[in-house]
Amino acid sequence: MGSTFVSGPTPQHFELSQTASSYSPTQTVYDMAKLPSLHKDPYVLAYKYWDYLTENPRLRRESCNPYYENLLANQPDPDGDATDDRSRAIRYAKTHYECFYEIRDIDRIIGWLGDAAPT
Repeated sequence: MGSTFVSGPTPQHFELSQTASSYSPTQTVYDMAKLPSLHKDPYVLAYKYWDYLTENPRLRRESCNPYYENLLANQPDPDGDATDDRSRAIRYAKTHYECFYEIRDIDRIIGWLGDAAPT
């Protein structure tokens, strides 16, 4: 009864094989730390969630994150001439994405901006 030794990649081999050139956008969500945009901007998912999902598709049976879906900064851009409360709140949230405003915060934002819509 001898023990069997299974040869595998050494830690040095693993580190050398994981270079930036071997990275592909179809890797799993668990490789998110390799994406330079998340390292440079920790708020990127607060305003580019849908773009991130386009570049990094969800895994099978994986659902979207409802928190990021409900952030105002992740909502579609309103028309340039739209003056309704929702459009004004979305524009405000897109410029202040680091505050993580949600859809439920529309009334609060409109109160800060003033009740009268700009003409």
